[in-house]
Amino acid sequence: MVDDGSKDNVSGEINIWVKKDSRFKYIYQDNEGVSSARNKGLDHATGDYILFFDPDDLFSTNALENLISLAKDDIDIIIGKNAITNGQNYDIVEYLVHYSKPLQKVSNQDKNLIKIVVEEPIICVAWNKLYRRDFLKTHNLKFKKGVLHEDELWFFETLFKANAVIFNNEPTYFYNVTNLNSVINNMGLK
Repeated sequence: MVDDGSKDNVSGEINIWVKKDSRFKYIYQDNEGVSSARNKGLDHATGDYILFFDPDDLFSTNALENLISLAKDDIDIIIGKNAITNGQNYDIVEYLVHYSKPLQKVSNQDKNLIKIVVEEPIICVAWNKLYRRDFLKTHNLKFKKGVLHEDELWFFETLFKANAVIFNNEPTYFYNVTNLNSVINNMGLK
């Protein structure tokens, strides 16, 4: 878990996880921006899968199990469904647009993935997706620094290099829109 110079108690929260589970690591860096933090996380990752999240958001209680259960040898990206929540009680306000077909594997080999991207709503962000780490490493997929909406660019780079992607219609990620400290609400920051 990478702390990009937070000014709140993120380090305390991360240390709770690090103490509970040795697979978690706490990495601190001065505020270098989200791309740098994500790249640092990619460089230090040792597990089979990569998952990005913001500290003010939540996963569903079974998100990891749900996403990992869909991970097969040829699946490079598993995309979950996103919900928007409003504040401390995390009540769901609405679901973000999502590819709405039943659980489906889509291969880049048959060009269906390009058709889906053009015709269907897909949230083009890094979070709420499970990526195979060896796939990201093989293709040297890193976030571009100093670019607005860098996760959208990165998402398409990963999407079009993936052998296969699966869309999961189970809600797994709850995006909190009321935190005034979140990166998306402070677009002028790094």
